[in-house]
Amino acid sequence: MLLSNPILDKITLKRIEHILKHPIDWCKVFHISLRERTTFIICKNLLHYHYFWLVPDYLGVVWNTAYVGNIKKNKQLLYYYNILQKTFSRKGIAAFPGNGVMLLCSVYQDMLGVRLLHDIDFFTEKNYLPIIDEILFGLDFKKIYFNDKDLLINTSEIYGYDVLYSKYVNFTYINCDFCSCIKENPGLYTFLIDYMKNQNTIDYYFAQLVMLYLSVLKSWDGDYYFQNIKHYTYSKLIDLHLYKKIYITSDVKYLLNKIPNVASLIEKIQDVEECLNFFKKEGYLT
Repeated sequence: MLLSNPILDKITLKRIEHILKHPIDWCKVFHISLRERTTFIICKNLLHYHYFWLVPDYLGVVWNTAYVGNIKKNKQLLYYYNILQKTFSRKGIAAFPGNGVMLLCSVYQDMLGVRLLHDIDFFTEKNYLPIIDEILFGLDFKKIYFNDKDLLINTSEIYGYDVLYSKYVNFTYINCDFCSCIKENPGLYTFLIDYMKNQNTIDYYFAQLVMLYLSVLKSWDGDYYFQNIKHYTYSKLIDLHLYKKIYITSDVKYLLNKIPNVASLIEKIQDVEECLNFFKKEGYLT
């Protein structure tokens, strides 16, 4: 967990070095990192702080190869993200980056290899989807599915839908996912889209922060950490912690009062906050 922080302070480094004086089951560390999706963050830190020689050779080759491959993949995803963003801007399409790609363009921009990115997530409005379809088709992307992986759902029964496009480039699938609704709460989605229309403002950062909270909640798998704190994928908590630390410079919770179904969301956010605060107090988040 200590090695899973993208940025390590001196106190954390001393704790890590103290632990490393004892025998480490690196295979177990590797498997835990896979579960928590922190494999590449740990690899970056082991290399950067010159601890990687401690990893057994057979595991080190696999670990480092995967890390280098992730850097290459993320660079390709960012390349297509930049192409799409420029095209959308030229066509007057409001489409906003979300989750992974948004974090690569902000908190992880100087360490592209630490974040596992499956696809390029965009948030947009349903009326833009036809022209987006033309643009992606013109770039040789194929439409893979509608409605968030459920091919059988009737589109008339839900508010908006997800559309996934894919393209195979240099042994890598470039996937672009366009979300036009939060199915459980269309009002919340419309609210957040409106707030994201003015980039580099407190409203934009707040909307992205709520999206990150929702991403953390989706990752909950029902297990428990210490003191019955719910178990979220640790990488998601790191995403949230770093984004808050860098972009949320003042208390933005007052904006929650404007959100549809605010009571339920505040309760969920406080639950995640409890988990974040516990890890910060224990020194696992620097």
